[in-house]
Amino acid sequence: MQVHPVWLRLVAAALLSLPLLCVVLLSAPAWASWPFLPEHRQRTVLSFVRQLTLWARAIGGER
Repeated sequence: MQVHPVWLRLVAAALLSLPLLCVVLLSAPAWASWPFLPEHRQRTVLSFVRQLTLWARAIGGER
């Protein structure tokens, strides 16, 4: 059994979390403008977060 170096494991973890990090960073303007959004837009953002949470749990193997 071959043991991979620590740096390789860190790089793999970083690459796997990159899509989630991009989504979080790209949604930052929506969160900054949250108090000024109309109610239907707030529901849209919450729906987006709900779907993102489900996706992240599915990737992590949780239910």
